[in-house]
Amino acid sequence: MKLNRFLIFALVLLMIVPLMAACKKDDEQEPSDNNVPVVSGDENPNLAAIDGGGREFRLLTREAGVEFTYKYSEVLDDESGNEVNKKVVERNQFIEEKYHVIITCTTTKNATSTLRADQTAGDTTYDIAMPMLEQGFMSAVNGLLTEWDKIPFVDIEKSYWRKDVYDSTTIGGYQFMAISDSNFSAYNTTPVVYFNKDMYAAREFENLYEMVKAKKWTQAQMQTMAAVVTVDGNSDGMLEEGAKTDDIYGLVSGPFVWQPFFYASGMTMVAKDESDLPSLSALTDNSERTFDIIEDITKLMNDNSKAGLTTKIGYSGKGFDKFAENGCLFYVECIYGQFQLTNMANYGIVPIPLWEEGAEYTSYIHASHSSVSCIPRQVKDMNLSASIMEDMAFVSKQLIIPVFYEDLIQHRNVRDEESYEMLSIIFGNIIVDLAQVMKQASLKIDDHVRAFVGDNTPDVIASTFQDNKEAYKKIIDEITIYYTTEGAKQYQ
Repeated sequence: MKLNRFLIFALVLLMIVPLMAACKKDDEQEPSDNNVPVVSGDENPNLAAIDGGGREFRLLTREAGVEFTYKYSEVLDDESGNEVNKKVVERNQFIEEKYHVIITCTTTKNATSTLRADQTAGDTTYDIAMPMLEQGFMSAVNGLLTEWDKIPFVDIEKSYWRKDVYDSTTIGGYQFMAISDSNFSAYNTTPVVYFNKDMYAAREFENLYEMVKAKKWTQAQMQTMAAVVTVDGNSDGMLEEGAKTDDIYGLVSGPFVWQPFFYASGMTMVAKDESDLPSLSALTDNSERTFDIIEDITKLMNDNSKAGLTTKIGYSGKGFDKFAENGCLFYVECIYGQFQLTNMANYGIVPIPLWEEGAEYTSYIHASHSSVSCIPRQVKDMNLSASIMEDMAFVSKQLIIPVFYEDLIQHRNVRDEESYEMLSIIFGNIIVDLAQVMKQASLKIDDHVRAFVGDNTPDVIASTFQDNKEAYKKIIDEITIYYTTEGAKQYQ
């Protein structure tokens, strides 16, 4: 169900309840009964081949930062010889042969600016865009993307699309982007807990993998273990800050740690109401629990009997080295942290711990470093773009994802089958907080919470949110208007 866009203004600015208007896909073509050759699977979309005439089929992709090296290329082979990239080549060959196109890509640091320039010039340069999640959202806000319900052939209900991420990032029923298995590097941005297996075994703790599967892996359990492991390596009576030391910590991470720990609760900072409109209800209806959890995280990360903040123990915001040097039992970082652990042989990964025993594990995808799939407003052939986007997602699930999972575990240093099993739990339930997606629109919630953790100021959490409540609300309301009007101009 889509909101009548003219009522959005009334709802947001006058705080009235909007009417709902149904909106259907326009004259969507039915897929043919032809079977896709070579690649098989129960969810085969069986899309008919469209002859692209041998032309370039151009993808616009995000440029990953140097410190967040993904190792894999989602679109073209980078000639690294990596097994995942070899499967990317196989997928592309299948797509190119079926649709008679040549896949090329252009990388950009700012997809919104690139797409805006293309649209302003009246060009149809790009057939599919795969920007960062944040930039995809801003591109939608600026009216540069095709609304999802206007894209034929795509089926968000298929397992090769992340419908959980899709649902958590709609506004007023509108959506312009989604994560599919073509965006497999997005999984690299899912936070996990790395643990030092030798250090863990030496303490004779309960089997961690079994605790996870029994849903007994909780914050309380992690903190108890962290306190046992933490030692004053210098024997000077204190854990030192500001320089690398011989001290051993139970837990190490940077101020960003509030995100994985908080989202493991299943809550988000920006929630959506019954009309699918974002609001600060998470800071009002659930404010007590929200503030309690953030306060607990802040106190934990500043309790040197359990944890060490990377910003305070001389690691410039990153704790890869401390973990690799056997300087901590647990290290919290995104899965891409494994790229920095090439010299550490014996570690495992588990999900972020639960706040209550027996709850469901909840992960999130980092909005600043995750790619999404979308189609620009202006394209040469919508049917061709849509068909290839859907087939790429399906074929990626069949060819790439199994090798990607295998590479995450076997071809780096997490070599145990139990960690492989953890991936299905880690990736099983993923949410995205609109507070993170809206960060490029100057929503400062993440900045403020990082400051609480980094500065050890749990006493000002509630007052800071209260002081900024109106500023938060103004940004959210303005973005809502643009997303559901500027983004949806095609409905005029």
